[in-house]
Amino acid sequence: MKITKLILPLALVLCASVVMQARASGIPEVITISLAAMVQKPGTSTATTTNIPAPSVTAHATPELVTRLAQDAFAQGHWPSNSFPKGAVLATLPGIDHVSAAVVLGTNVLVDVTEFFEIQSSDTEVVSGAKNILTGLASPSTKSVYLGTFRFDDSSAGNPNGPLSFSLTGIVTETITDTAPKNGFYSESRSTKMTLGTGEGALNHTPFVCTGSISATGKATLVQ
Repeated sequence: MKITKLILPLALVLCASVVMQARASGIPEVITISLAAMVQKPGTSTATTTNIPAPSVTAHATPELVTRLAQDAFAQGHWPSNSFPKGAVLATLPGIDHVSAAVVLGTNVLVDVTEFFEIQSSDTEVVSGAKNILTGLASPSTKSVYLGTFRFDDSSAGNPNGPLSFSLTGIVTETITDTAPKNGFYSESRSTKMTLGTGEGALNHTPFVCTGSISATGKATLVQ
């Protein structure tokens, strides 16, 4: 999956009215996010000393983000309740010139959440693997490595638990595997991973620094 060289997997990002530019792959990809946030704790003072305790470390993952997006969509009037049905996942949906983000259940799109996400990538890309000159497909696979940033910000949504914003930046590895075309069709698999992302953010206006990983995977049969 490539968003601007597509990265899409969290620990959480939202940015109003932002379209995720990408090399459209034609493949929906399910996003997986894991985040460890080191949260600032308030200090206490005496006449001579200010004592600041060690930060608390909180873990966040995709299911929490999906729940939060349901609350956001409900607060905005885009969804009839503050939860999604069991089995709903966060995914990317390819378009002609951009990639959208949505909460989906099976093949059904429940809510478009593109406005909450921003993904950027560096111009420098290191590529390896092989491509078929005639078809332009991976033969059988190619790998791209580049620097990417993933942002989430739902400050404008009115979430009842307060706003969440954060960014993760790290090295992204994208692998594309294609089968040889047969009768005009071929199978393509895509895997995009940022395994050692670092960044910062805030939950309900309390700042934190964070580490995390993001991944997105998808597979589809496409027309040559």
